Amino acid sequence: MKKATALGERLFVDFSGPYSTTVGGNNYWLLDNDDYSCKSWCLFAKRKSDIAELVKPLLTELKGANKPVKFLQCDNAGENTKQLQDLYKVFGIESEFTAPHTPQQNGVVDRMFVTLQNRGMAMMIDAKLKESTQSILWGEAVSYACYLSNILTPMRRDHSPNYYFFGEHHKVPELIEWGRVGYVTIQDQYVKKFSSKAIKMIHVGAAVNHGSSSHCMYNLEKNTVIITQDIKWAEWHGPMTATDNMPLLEQARGIEMETVGSGPTFPVVDPSQTVINFDDPIFTNADDDDGHADCDSNNTLPVEDNNNHPTVVNVPVATPARVNRELARLATSVDLTIIFVCMVVVGVLNLLTKLWNQQTNQ
Repeated sequence: MKKATALGERLFVDFSGPYSTTVGGNNYWLLDNDDYSCKSWCLFAKRKSDIAELVKPLLTELKGANKPVKFLQCDNAGENTKQLQDLYKVFGIESEFTAPHTPQQNGVVDRMFVTLQNRGMAMMIDAKLKESTQSILWGEAVSYACYLSNILTPMRRDHSPNYYFFGEHHKVPELIEWGRVGYVTIQDQYVKKFSSKAIKMIHVGAAVNHGSSSHCMYNLEKNTVIITQDIKWAEWHGPMTATDNMPLLEQARGIEMETVGSGPTFPVVDPSQTVINFDDPIFTNADDDDGHADCDSNNTLPVEDNNNHPTVVNVPVATPARVNRELARLATSVDLTIIFVCMVVVGVLNLLTKLWNQQTNQ
């Protein structure tokens, strides 16, 4: 199979799922990839039979942009052949089904599945989200990973996929850490004077086809995602080194996963547990009103002062970085001790030599 020579000439399409239900009520993930520009589209569905309904708007958009699709390659699954036959006739597309049980023939989109899943999982871990929260926000995480992959330049190419697809550089919007806490202004003219003027939400993606300062924010109270630009950002709570939060990393490696075919995996939880209570913190470390973590279970200990106000007391922990520092300090002190002992020994030997010489001369 030769590589496409024009935009939209060949699309790689694949379906993956089912996964835990997202905020939008979806369980399946559809990924489209343009062979020429490497631009990707992330789409989600409640049922696997909705593949035609998801692909048709994309084919219409590409045809209207004078980038008609000539070849569409996907797995030779029964539901794919049945659902896509009508689209092939309407848009004049030639089908390219892979051989049975050979997903490697559709390896472009399969590799992109794994890449986006790993990036989305890394963002959720770095944001320190609980497993129950990860299970409903994985769709927003992989969508943001797909968005970043389209606007950033890969190592082996000269431009971003969006540049190759649109033929020009687009202004890079304001990029915010996925999972960052923000306080969204309440747009209500009847807000009471002594009531809250903002709602605590978390950033879950860029608002595509909106202003560069607009973002998608997850509302914990209503379990919905909204688009807004009236946000006051809290300090980012997520950066960690390779040796920080080891219990969280071990937990991420050991969580129960569901594997479907050759697609990626995500945490599996009871669907009845997907609705998050506002009183139940979404982060592994509860954060206060200004977005700072109250305490880190590895480094601090919460106590109460005489006024019953919570405070934080630092507790030393033998992390690898701290052990290395202590060993370096100990090695330095040992070296200084050895040097001092050597100087004393040399001084004593010199004194004994002088006394011996004096006695010999007498």
